[in-house]
Amino acid sequence: MDTTNAIKTITRAANLQSQNIAKIIGIEPSSYAMFINGELKQIERLIMICEICGCQLQITNNNGMTITLDSGNKKTSKR
Repeated sequence: MDTTNAIKTITRAANLQSQNIAKIIGIEPSSYAMFINGELKQIERLIMICEICGCQLQITNNNGMTITLDSGNKKTSKR
């Protein structure tokens, strides 16, 4: 699952909206949206490096739901 969809899935599972998260971390909702839609590229690069090295990144919430992050780039999935 790509990082943007993973974050959306996690926030839905936590029953939170982006406006709530922005308020909790002390930023404007527009700044949060920019982060989700733009600055996550750095995390996506990390995921691609992990895939190239044969690793995976996973997120697990407090309820035990685990999401494996992937870049969606099949070229990086195989060494």
